[in-house]
Amino acid sequence: MGRLDKETRTLQLDQDDASYEVDLDDCLTSARVLDWIMQITAKPWATDATIAGLIRALDDVLQPQTTLCSMGSSTHMTGQQIINHVTGYKQTSQPSPRL
Repeated sequence: MGRLDKETRTLQLDQDDASYEVDLDDCLTSARVLDWIMQITAKPWATDATIAGLIRALDDVLQPQTTLCSMGSSTHMTGQQIINHVTGYKQTSQPSPRL
């Protein structure tokens, strides 16, 4: 499935023989987050579970409802805010994060 790599600030997606990294440093706006979701959706190996896991992982780590698109208003995060969210992410009882 996948995992969060805090050192490289990436979500590592693994599906059978395919592997893909989502660069969280690139997720500065809601449009960029959506672009990552659409890129993964277009991959032939991306199952519904993979896409759902990616969305949940992005939500767990970046909290985009609060940080990028609260009340329908598009905002942005700084590189330092991304670093703070990734390094501050604490794993719950769910896998790391829900991928």
